[in-house]
Amino acid sequence: MGTAGAQRSMERWAWRLVVLVFSGAIILVLAQHPLLKWRERDSVKVQKQREWICRTVARLRKAEPPAADLAQSSSETPWITTRYLIFSNGWAAYKVHTHHDDRLIGDIALLRLADGRIYSSRHHYCSSIRRLMTRVDGNPPQPHDFEDFFNNRARHQEWNLLSPDGRLMCAVMDPRSRKVEKAIWVSIGDCDDSSATNFFVGRYTFSGDFLGWSTHWKSSDELAVDVFTYARNPFMDSDNARVNPTNCLSTLEFHRDKQTGRFTEVKP
Repeated sequence: MGTAGAQRSMERWAWRLVVLVFSGAIILVLAQHPLLKWRERDSVKVQKQREWICRTVARLRKAEPPAADLAQSSSETPWITTRYLIFSNGWAAYKVHTHHDDRLIGDIALLRLADGRIYSSRHHYCSSIRRLMTRVDGNPPQPHDFEDFFNNRARHQEWNLLSPDGRLMCAVMDPRSRKVEKAIWVSIGDCDDSSATNFFVGRYTFSGDFLGWSTHWKSSDELAVDVFTYARNPFMDSDNARVNPTNCLSTLEFHRDKQTGRFTEVKP
């Protein structure tokens, strides 16, 4: 009896162990499912953002100079049209996307200068690209050139140099997660009319309320991306207001191998 009782006791403990292991496996799968769901959704957002950027870069690259009389309209800001910003000396073509059109792509604006450089902004330009431009007597006056535009009229819009030549580009994409830990993707590649080539893709996670970044092309082979936080959302702020960064989180540096053409991260 003693031996039989001991055997039954061992069998009960073995079944309990099997049940515990099985239950733990189920709990682990269920716990990971939301994480996988978030990551899959973020990956879809990033892919759609990059596809929109590549398509728009290809279109902006083909933009012709605006007609000479385009800025002669009777509107309050004739130098701002639906496709162009017309400076006293120069012009820029632009395209705006808002989250109202596609929430997966979100808010992105691209601006191509006459010399081929392309800039990006992540602000919400729902009503017009005039939003967040500094104003004088109610309207933003016409800039003399692109430097005047960036330094004065658009200094609150936070334009980043996406591409120094209209082909090679660094797109920093943010799925705008509501979680405390947020991810950004850095994608360095080459876009043409028919395809896109990736030279580097990396995902980085940071903690903060609202993430921001600025890109710095030191040359066509060297690039730095500063990542920082804001105390409140700078991308939905009111006109003539600026939210300053509160904390610099990291500086990501990248270098291109001249033999392979690919970029790698330069570790500190």
